[in-house]
Amino acid sequence: MLLTPANTDDRDVAPALAWATDGGLCLADWGYRSKDLQDLLIKEADLLLITTADGGDKRGLISSLRESVETTFSQLWNRFVDRVFSRSWNGLWNTIKLKMLHLNLCLNNIIEA
Repeated sequence: MLLTPANTDDRDVAPALAWATDGGLCLADWGYRSKDLQDLLIKEADLLLITTADGGDKRGLISSLRESVETTFSQLWNRFVDRVFSRSWNGLWNTIKLKMLHLNLCLNNIIEA
């Protein structure tokens, strides 16, 4: 996770975020449509960047996957934003993981909210 000022272009920090992964696939919005960025991420981080512009006939699938991810983040935000009292980055990260686990258990009707 990286925290940046609001005036920082997301494409500037995308490589740092990609290096923190083990490669894979990243679904991004149109703002990441850059051949240079896509080439950099695949070469240096083994991360394939796909935007809806690249999706062709799969555009609807990509959009629905992104919508699902954004909905989950929105639900986490609405549910827990006022209850985070972490004093360190590690504490914050652990709190986020616990809250995601709680949300998933609730969504799968394993526990009640």
